[in-house]
Amino acid sequence: MSERVGRAVATVVLVVGIPLACLAGIALYGKALSESDVAIGTLVPPEVARRRFLEARARFLALSPAEHLAAAEAALDAGAGRRRGGGVGAALEHLGAIPPGVPERARADAMLAEFARRRREALRGFAVRLEQRIREQGEPSGADAARLAAMRAALAASLGSAQVEGDGGVTLRLERRRCDGVTLDAVAAPNAPALRALGFREVRCATDGGVLAL
Repeated sequence: MSERVGRAVATVVLVVGIPLACLAGIALYGKALSESDVAIGTLVPPEVARRRFLEARARFLALSPAEHLAAAEAALDAGAGRRRGGGVGAALEHLGAIPPGVPERARADAMLAEFARRRREALRGFAVRLEQRIREQGEPSGADAARLAAMRAALAASLGSAQVEGDGGVTLRLERRRCDGVTLDAVAAPNAPALRALGFREVRCATDGGVLAL
Protein backbone atom coordinates (compact mmCIF):
# COMPACT_ATOMS: atom_id res chain seq x y z
CA MET A 1 0.00 0.00 0.00
CA SER A 2 2.73 2.44 1.00
CA GLU A 3 4.57 1.60 -2.22
CA ARG A 4 1.47 2.44 -4.30
CA VAL A 5 1.00 5.70 -2.40
CA GLY A 6 4.65 6.54 -2.99
CA ARG A 7 4.29 5.88 -6.72
CA ALA A 8 1.13 8.00 -6.85
CA VAL A 9 2.81 10.91 -5.11
CA ALA A 10 5.83 10.58 -7.38
CA THR A 11 3.55 10.70 -10.41
CA VAL A 12 1.82 13.83 -9.11
CA VAL A 13 5.17 15.47 -8.45
CA LEU A 14 6.31 14.68 -12.01
CA VAL A 15 3.08 15.86 -13.65
CA VAL A 16 2.88 19.06 -11.65
CA GLY A 17 6.56 19.60 -11.10
CA ILE A 18 8.07 19.19 -14.58
CA PRO A 19 6.91 22.62 -15.82
CA LEU A 20 7.75 24.36 -12.55
CA ALA A 21 11.25 25.36 -13.54
CA CYS A 22 9.86 27.04 -16.64
CA LEU A 23 7.05 28.63 -14.67
CA ALA A 24 9.44 29.94 -12.08
CA GLY A 25 11.67 31.48 -14.73
CA ILE A 26 8.72 33.05 -16.53
CA ALA A 27 7.24 34.38 -13.30
CA LEU A 28 10.52 35.80 -12.11
CA TYR A 29 11.22 37.37 -15.49
CA GLY A 30 7.75 38.90 -15.51
CA LYS A 31 8.32 40.22 -12.00
CA ALA A 32 11.59 41.76 -13.08
CA LEU A 33 9.89 43.42 -16.05
CA SER A 34 7.04 44.77 -13.91
CA GLU A 35 9.54 46.15 -11.43
CA SER A 36 11.40 47.84 -14.27
CA ASP A 37 8.44 50.08 -15.19
CA VAL A 38 9.25 53.72 -14.60
CA ALA A 39 6.89 56.57 -13.86
CA ILE A 40 6.25 57.48 -17.49
CA GLY A 41 5.30 53.90 -18.30
CA THR A 42 8.38 52.85 -20.26
CA LEU A 43 10.88 50.12 -19.53
CA VAL A 44 14.38 50.55 -18.22
CA PRO A 45 17.24 49.35 -20.45
CA PRO A 46 17.32 45.59 -21.11
CA GLU A 47 20.50 45.12 -19.11
CA VAL A 48 18.79 46.56 -16.04
CA ALA A 49 15.75 44.31 -16.48
CA ARG A 50 18.04 41.31 -16.90
CA ARG A 51 20.00 42.24 -13.78
CA ARG A 52 16.77 42.50 -11.79
CA PHE A 53 15.64 39.15 -13.17
CA LEU A 54 18.90 37.50 -12.11
CA GLU A 55 18.66 39.11 -8.67
CA ALA A 56 15.09 37.87 -8.22
CA ARG A 57 16.12 34.39 -9.36
CA ALA A 58 19.03 34.38 -6.93
CA ARG A 59 16.72 35.38 -4.08
CA PHE A 60 14.32 32.59 -5.04
CA LEU A 61 17.05 29.95 -5.20
CA ALA A 62 18.53 31.11 -1.89
CA LEU A 63 15.34 30.34 0.05
CA SER A 64 15.46 27.41 2.43
CA PRO A 65 12.93 24.56 2.15
CA ALA A 66 11.05 25.98 5.14
CA GLU A 67 10.96 29.41 3.49
CA HIS A 68 9.70 27.93 0.21
CA LEU A 69 6.94 26.10 2.09
CA ALA A 70 5.97 29.25 3.97
CA ALA A 71 5.99 31.25 0.74
CA ALA A 72 3.74 28.65 -0.93
CA GLU A 73 1.23 28.85 1.90
CA ALA A 74 1.41 32.66 1.88
CA ALA A 75 0.80 32.73 -1.88
CA LEU A 76 -2.33 30.65 -1.44
CA ASP A 77 -3.56 32.95 1.33
CA ALA A 78 -2.90 36.01 -0.81
CA GLY A 79 -4.64 34.48 -3.81
CA ALA A 80 -7.71 33.42 -1.86
CA GLY A 81 -9.19 36.90 -2.03
CA ARG A 82 -8.50 37.29 -5.74
CA ARG A 83 -9.82 35.31 -8.67
CA ARG A 84 -10.12 31.57 -8.31
CA GLY A 85 -6.70 29.91 -8.18
CA GLY A 86 -4.93 33.28 -8.09
CA GLY A 87 -2.13 32.10 -5.80
CA VAL A 88 -1.67 28.56 -7.09
CA GLY A 89 0.98 29.39 -9.68
CA ALA A 90 3.31 31.00 -7.17
CA ALA A 91 2.65 28.23 -4.67
CA LEU A 92 3.57 25.55 -7.22
CA GLU A 93 6.83 27.32 -8.02
CA HIS A 94 7.87 27.29 -4.37
CA LEU A 95 6.72 23.70 -3.79
CA GLY A 96 8.70 22.52 -6.80
CA ALA A 97 11.86 24.10 -5.38
CA ILE A 98 11.73 21.99 -2.20
CA PRO A 99 14.23 19.13 -2.68
CA PRO A 100 13.54 15.51 -1.74
CA GLY A 101 14.78 14.19 1.56
CA VAL A 102 13.95 17.25 3.66
CA PRO A 103 11.14 17.35 6.27
CA GLU A 104 9.19 19.94 4.27
CA ARG A 105 8.96 17.63 1.25
CA ALA A 106 6.15 15.56 2.79
CA ARG A 107 3.98 18.64 3.27
CA ALA A 108 4.85 19.83 -0.25
CA ASP A 109 3.84 16.46 -1.74
CA ALA A 110 0.56 16.56 0.17
CA MET A 111 -0.18 20.04 -1.18
CA LEU A 112 0.69 18.97 -4.74
CA ALA A 113 -1.60 15.95 -4.45
CA GLU A 114 -4.41 18.21 -3.24
CA PHE A 115 -3.85 20.63 -6.13
CA ALA A 116 -4.03 17.72 -8.58
CA ARG A 117 -7.24 16.44 -6.99
CA ARG A 118 -8.87 19.88 -7.15
CA ARG A 119 -7.87 20.31 -10.76
CA ARG A 120 -9.38 16.96 -11.72
CA GLU A 121 -12.63 17.99 -10.04
CA ALA A 122 -12.61 21.37 -11.76
CA LEU A 123 -12.02 19.80 -15.17
CA ARG A 124 -14.82 17.28 -14.64
CA GLY A 125 -17.13 20.16 -13.81
CA PHE A 126 -16.04 22.05 -16.93
CA ALA A 127 -16.63 18.97 -19.10
CA VAL A 128 -20.17 18.63 -17.74
CA ARG A 129 -20.83 22.35 -18.29
CA LEU A 130 -19.60 22.11 -21.89
CA GLU A 131 -21.89 19.14 -22.50
CA GLN A 132 -24.85 21.09 -21.11
CA ARG A 133 -24.09 24.18 -23.21
CA ILE A 134 -23.82 22.06 -26.35
CA ARG A 135 -27.26 20.55 -25.71
CA GLU A 136 -28.71 24.02 -25.18
CA GLN A 137 -27.79 24.93 -28.78
CA GLY A 138 -30.35 22.50 -30.13
CA GLU A 139 -30.18 19.68 -32.66
CA PRO A 140 -27.49 20.37 -35.29
CA SER A 141 -28.55 17.68 -37.77
CA GLY A 142 -30.19 19.25 -40.80
CA ALA A 143 -28.97 22.76 -39.95
CA ASP A 144 -27.42 24.72 -42.81
CA ALA A 145 -23.95 26.28 -42.65
CA ALA A 146 -25.21 29.65 -41.43
CA ARG A 147 -27.23 28.04 -38.63
CA LEU A 148 -24.31 25.88 -37.55
CA ALA A 149 -22.02 28.93 -37.48
CA ALA A 150 -24.51 30.74 -35.28
CA MET A 151 -24.73 27.75 -32.96
CA ARG A 152 -20.94 27.59 -32.66
CA ALA A 153 -20.75 31.29 -31.82
CA ALA A 154 -23.55 30.97 -29.27
CA LEU A 155 -21.81 28.03 -27.63
CA ALA A 156 -18.55 29.94 -27.26
CA ALA A 157 -20.40 32.95 -25.82
CA SER A 158 -22.26 30.76 -23.33
CA LEU A 159 -19.01 29.35 -21.95
CA GLY A 160 -17.73 32.81 -21.10
CA SER A 161 -14.10 31.79 -21.57
CA ALA A 162 -14.04 30.75 -25.21
CA GLN A 163 -13.96 32.22 -28.70
CA VAL A 164 -14.65 30.93 -32.20
CA GLU A 165 -11.83 31.48 -34.67
CA GLY A 166 -10.32 30.17 -37.90
CA ASP A 167 -11.65 30.10 -41.43
CA GLY A 168 -15.35 29.44 -41.19
CA GLY A 169 -15.22 29.65 -37.40
CA VAL A 170 -14.46 25.96 -36.92
CA THR A 171 -11.94 26.31 -34.07
CA LEU A 172 -13.08 26.59 -30.47
CA ARG A 173 -10.41 28.53 -28.56
CA LEU A 174 -10.45 28.14 -24.79
CA GLU A 175 -9.23 31.25 -23.01
CA ARG A 176 -8.77 29.77 -19.58
CA ARG A 177 -5.79 30.97 -17.60
CA ARG A 178 -4.56 27.40 -17.25
CA CYS A 179 -5.19 25.40 -20.39
CA ASP A 180 -3.06 22.55 -21.70
CA GLY A 181 -3.27 19.06 -23.12
CA VAL A 182 -4.66 17.75 -19.85
CA THR A 183 -7.50 20.27 -20.08
CA LEU A 184 -8.33 19.28 -23.64
CA ASP A 185 -8.24 15.56 -22.89
CA ALA A 186 -10.49 15.96 -19.86
CA VAL A 187 -12.95 18.52 -21.25
CA ALA A 188 -13.00 18.54 -25.05
CA ALA A 189 -12.27 14.90 -25.86
CA PRO A 190 -15.40 13.51 -24.12
CA ASN A 191 -17.49 16.06 -26.04
CA ALA A 192 -15.73 15.58 -29.38
CA PRO A 193 -18.66 13.92 -31.24
CA ALA A 194 -21.07 16.70 -30.25
CA LEU A 195 -18.54 19.39 -31.13
CA ARG A 196 -17.96 17.80 -34.54
CA ALA A 197 -21.71 17.74 -35.12
CA LEU A 198 -21.73 21.51 -34.65
CA GLY A 199 -19.02 21.86 -37.27
CA PHE A 200 -15.98 22.36 -35.06
CA ARG A 201 -12.76 20.83 -36.35
CA GLU A 202 -10.43 21.53 -33.43
CA VAL A 203 -10.28 22.84 -29.89
CA ARG A 204 -7.28 25.00 -29.02
CA CYS A 205 -5.86 26.60 -25.89
CA ALA A 206 -5.44 30.35 -26.26
CA THR A 207 -2.15 30.03 -24.37
CA ASP A 208 -0.81 27.62 -27.04
CA GLY A 209 -0.86 24.94 -24.39
CA GLY A 210 -2.38 22.38 -26.72
CA VAL A 211 -4.57 21.57 -29.72
CA LEU A 212 -7.11 18.76 -30.03
CA ALA A 213 -8.19 17.80 -33.54
CA LEU A 214 -11.81 16.63 -33.64
